[in-house]
Amino acid sequence: MKRVDFKELNIKKGIEKNSRGYVLELDDDRVLKVYNDDYLLILNIVGIDLENRILGAKKFSNVKEIIVPDSAVYIDDEFFGYTMPKAKGINYNDYGERLSIEDRENISKYVLEYLKLEDIIRRANKEKLVFPDLLTCDNIFVHNGNYSFIDYDGIQIGDNKVAAISSSLGDQTQYLGTKYMKGSALFTEQLDKKSLILLFFLTTFNINLDNVGKIDLFTGKRIELDDVFMAIDLDDYDIMNKVWKLFVNDENNEFLGDDLYNLIDKYNLKIIGKIRDNCYVKRLIKK
Repeated sequence: MKRVDFKELNIKKGIEKNSRGYVLELDDDRVLKVYNDDYLLILNIVGIDLENRILGAKKFSNVKEIIVPDSAVYIDDEFFGYTMPKAKGINYNDYGERLSIEDRENISKYVLEYLKLEDIIRRANKEKLVFPDLLTCDNIFVHNGNYSFIDYDGIQIGDNKVAAISSSLGDQTQYLGTKYMKGSALFTEQLDKKSLILLFFLTTFNINLDNVGKIDLFTGKRIELDDVFMAIDLDDYDIMNKVWKLFVNDENNEFLGDDLYNLIDKYNLKIIGKIRDNCYVKRLIKK
C-alpha cells in the first residue's frame, strides 16, 4: 500500500463530518477519509490497528463491489486516514427516497434489487467477510443498477474485528453469547443474513423487524412477529420461517434467496397509507 503525506493531496471540497472524523473529495476524483486522534486512540485501546489494516488492504477478486483504499495518509509520519476511489452514483438511502409511487408498488423491483445485494454478501461471506454496518445504507452506492460498498474499515475481514455496528440492528449487547458472535468481539455470518432480511423489510414494507419483542407505544402490547406478518398480509410459510429463525438462537439464519420469487408469483404490492413524506404503509395483495 502506498504511503502519502497529507500535504501532497489537493482538497476539492468537504463531503461529510462526524464524531469519528471527516470525508473530503480530492481534485483527482478520489476521496480522503480522515480520523480524529481521539477515535484512533479508542480503536487502539480496543485492539483495532487501523493503520496496519489500511496498509494491508487488498482487492477481493470475487467481491469487486467493495471499494478498497489505495493509499494510507500521514501527517508528520503519523497515520491520519486513507484515500480511495470515489463511488459512482448515489447512496442507497437517497436512491430509496427518489423512487416513484409506481416503483414503490413494484414487488418485482424490490425482490430483484435485494437479490443483487444478497449475491454480493454471499460471495463476501465465502471470503470470510462480515458487514456489521450493512444497514448503514449511506455506505452502499447505486449506479446504473449496480452496487458498491465504500466503508472498507467497517467490514470485518477474517479475524480483524471492527468498532461499528449499524444502529438499525439495535443494542449490540443483545448479540453477546448468541449465534451472531464468535467470542466477545467477532461477528458471524449470521449477522449478515439478519441484516439482509431486516433491509428487505425496511425497504419494501417500511417495517423495522428490530421492533419485534418491544412494547408498542400505541397499544401497550408487545409486538409479535405474527403481528408483522398480519400487517402486510404475508402468508408464505417458507419466508415466514426464515424470518422467525432470526429470533431463535439455536436455529441458523438463512438467506431469503429464491423463496422471494414466491412474492412475485403470488402477490401485488399496494400502498394503503402514508406515514410521512416518502414513507408509506404497504400491504401484499394476493393475485
